[in-house]
Amino acid sequence: MAGTACSDAIAIAWASGPATFDERARRIKFREKHPNLHELFTQFNHLFFGGALDCVSVEWSKRMTLCAGQCQFSRTHCVVKLSEPLLALRPEADLVDTLLHEQIHAWLWTRRVFEREDNGHGPQFKAKMQELNQAYGTSISPYHDWHAEVDSFRGHWWRCTGMCRHQPPRYGMVKRAMNRRPGPLDPWWKDHAERCGGSYVKGLRDGEMIVLDGRAEDDDELAVIDLMDMSDGESLCSDQDALAEWDDDGRVDRPLLRRCLPS
Repeated sequence: MAGTACSDAIAIAWASGPATFDERARRIKFREKHPNLHELFTQFNHLFFGGALDCVSVEWSKRMTLCAGQCQFSRTHCVVKLSEPLLALRPEADLVDTLLHEQIHAWLWTRRVFEREDNGHGPQFKAKMQELNQAYGTSISPYHDWHAEVDSFRGHWWRCTGMCRHQPPRYGMVKRAMNRRPGPLDPWWKDHAERCGGSYVKGLRDGEMIVLDGRAEDDDELAVIDLMDMSDGESLCSDQDALAEWDDDGRVDRPLLRRCLPS
């Protein structure tokens, strides 16, 4: 009951308009108040989408650590998934903005609108986003800069022994949440083998050093590198349509199209 009451209070505050949004500055973390995600989804569905999302389901994901949210859909089914590990570290306002972002994708799915512009954030997505932001004071955006939270879950590092270790932008680095060594299952592996030919050595983060194969290397050149490994199935989060992606367990999920809110 506490979760339901909290969810109702959040929904009412957001529906009341920008005048009540000084509460956002308090940065209340949802894990302290335990809002019921399903109740919040239902409230927003009726407040902002006219009940069009009654056929859409919503759930938490405990394993999704490289995306804040996903909208997965096929021709007949649509589900919104939010990252419990990432959003547990964020303020209540970010939970609301992330949920509404994915609900907009789901709303477009109910209207059979599939936009490819700007990685799925085309004119109709942005129009709905701006409508909600202007009317209710939300801060929905196509992307979020949550690199610190994402990075905390990506504890498995590899670095190539070949020439690509000296080439930007990643300098041969692959960093993943799953302990899955780079290899032939990666779509970029064949091209890497032809262009570089190096092998990947597992490394550990040790203060300001990267420890690889028993050796410590200066981390200066890596400090300004975006270590996002777009080849990792877990990090295919550019909100682009994909017919086959790795799911949270590393298996290929072919029936669903995915849209993902990058962190």
